[in-house]
Amino acid sequence: MTLLVRNEADIIKENLDFHFRKGVDHVIATDNGSTDETVDLLLPYIHSGVLTLLHEPEDNYDQAKWVTRMAMIAARDMGADWILNNDADEFWWCADDSLKDLLANAPGNVSYLPRQNMLPSPRWATGNPLVHMTYAVVKPIDTGSSLPTLNRIGRKAIVRSEGLLSIGMGNHDASFSVEKVLFDAPIIGFHYPIRSFAQFEQKVRQGGAALERNTELSPAMGAHWRRWFDMYKDGELRREYEQLAPTAQKLKSLRAGGIVGQDRRVLNEFLSTKGPAVRALLKAKNRFQTF
Repeated sequence: MTLLVRNEADIIKENLDFHFRKGVDHVIATDNGSTDETVDLLLPYIHSGVLTLLHEPEDNYDQAKWVTRMAMIAARDMGADWILNNDADEFWWCADDSLKDLLANAPGNVSYLPRQNMLPSPRWATGNPLVHMTYAVVKPIDTGSSLPTLNRIGRKAIVRSEGLLSIGMGNHDASFSVEKVLFDAPIIGFHYPIRSFAQFEQKVRQGGAALERNTELSPAMGAHWRRWFDMYKDGELRREYEQLAPTAQKLKSLRAGGIVGQDRRVLNEFLSTKGPAVRALLKAKNRFQTF
């Protein structure tokens, strides 16, 4: 699994433990200038030999280049069969216990996976976001609300390494030197892009400024993040967050209208009995917690 991170301390450990339990063998992570505890939280996995960490000092949102670099290391240097190009706020779930077993006999080299966006909760500010974020927008609603932003599914590519040339912007596609053969994989991504307001504000401030610095990207790329950055500069971001994080009363109304629904699959998976690999990682974390 490749993982591009920046200030993801509130969710990075949950992400790694979840995916190692689902059969990921190794993670190649690139830290893009984190200023929180993200890198410290990666250290136990590095010492356990299951994570390789790269550092990227550039601050221009050149995501496709950085993810492609990680994917090439996985394919050429580590002998990876399949590569899941991930973000810290994405959790890839399948009914089978192992993603690896599911992909072992896959009849193609790329699958475009659907993604479900989870709603933030105004009652939560710290702790495990998986516990508090169990609702998602499940059908489009009027454009007068901010919620349609979180209803955009978007596809994410999981790829076989053979003939892989590059990963597209946002991990939405990939190019190969061999024929691209699509197949449907019973995998769904649960996306937690907006969590606490502090996390949202920091992500908009940093990501929006980085997008503006990258003059090679189309203005349409990251359009919602650009809009949020403009709102941040105008002092309107708190109001936007309150629209995206419905109160209990508003949530009740949205549920009654079939607009949002509860989905606890990731939470139930995470809370279930952890396997030996994860227990070893947790033990290693305790051993290296002073680093």
